Amino acid sequence: MFEKRYKRKQEDFTRKRKISFKDIILFELGTLKKTLALEIQDFTKRTDKKEFSKQAYSEAREKVEKELNEDIVEGTYEGEYKKYEGYAILAIDGSTIPLPNTKKLREEYGASKNQTETEGAIGRIGIIYDVINEIVLDGEITRYDEGEKETAEKLINIATRIPKSIILMDRGYPTVRLMKLLNDINIKYVIRLPKKFMKETNKFVEENKEDENIEMDIKKSRKIRGITTEFKLGIRCIRVEIETGYEYLATNLSKEELGHDKFKELYNKRWKIETNYNIMKNVLELGNFTGETSTAIKQDFYATIYLNNVANIAINEAQEEYDKKVKKATKHKYKINRSVAIGHLKRNLIEIYLCDSPIKRRTMLKSIFKDIQNNVLPERKNRQYNRNDRRVKFGRSCKRVL
Repeated sequence: MFEKRYKRKQEDFTRKRKISFKDIILFELGTLKKTLALEIQDFTKRTDKKEFSKQAYSEAREKVEKELNEDIVEGTYEGEYKKYEGYAILAIDGSTIPLPNTKKLREEYGASKNQTETEGAIGRIGIIYDVINEIVLDGEITRYDEGEKETAEKLINIATRIPKSIILMDRGYPTVRLMKLLNDINIKYVIRLPKKFMKETNKFVEENKEDENIEMDIKKSRKIRGITTEFKLGIRCIRVEIETGYEYLATNLSKEELGHDKFKELYNKRWKIETNYNIMKNVLELGNFTGETSTAIKQDFYATIYLNNVANIAINEAQEEYDKKVKKATKHKYKINRSVAIGHLKRNLIEIYLCDSPIKRRTMLKSIFKDIQNNVLPERKNRQYNRNDRRVKFGRSCKRVL
């Protein structure tokens, strides 16, 4: 049933060939970002299968529907999870990613020029991320010229499946259209306001107020995409104090739903999505694609998100176990080395998936958890580093683990 649902054609994978539907999925999730030829050799040795060619793999992966990758990602967000003040705390943010520089990908995703005016294929990515449980709920990879706000509109729908949630967004996201859309689907939000937004919010900032409900009268003359009627948009403006001054936030949470004193702590949680992007790009090597087709790009993108989720779930569980074992008070709290942990998990993922014995699988996972817990680092808070203008491709803090 699973295979039938995600094949592009019902006749695909029906003949007995070297590469099955299951092989494609396992290979994609277990690939370690070496050359494709070496990855195929490693995969066939680990699974005791006949070796297949790069061309055969490239042809077979085109037969798998992209929805499989999206649904695998969504499948990692099930069950009960930690919340803040009764809400699931989600964040949306975007970035760009260089793609294999082929003519076809430049046409499909767009291109940008570097310092030497050379065009390179590039795509825009966006994710919606549970910042407390460290899980990506959904992701989008789109054309480079699609705005972050348009990508965000695609991502917010998954939040409707969660009974109570708040979406955090940075100052590049506030628009009247997005705020109205979130109100219409009954999703709570906290968005950082730019210095200049609407005259009503600008007035709030200029008068240095702390917490106020304002109403904006939206006229037809504003020409908001997809909206042809006039309407009123009510928002609550919040001022929070930071080390360098103040930040201003817009929200549709009432004072009864969340008090003013909670907003600084709440919005600071958004930073976790930034650190997750760092892991995806520099540790899981999101930009190191295994193919040059649109299908390959999407499969690698969602496989990276899935692996990121599996790693975060395992690391958080291992951290809880480690914290319970530590009885002696120490100067610093020790955190599991995330990069090393991801390396351990990735190297054993295929064997865990293929293991038919629940007892043996638990033993394997227990062994991996032990290895993970043996690699910890002291958590030193409020550390600052001098910015180095000289760009280096491989920094000391982002060594390869795959």
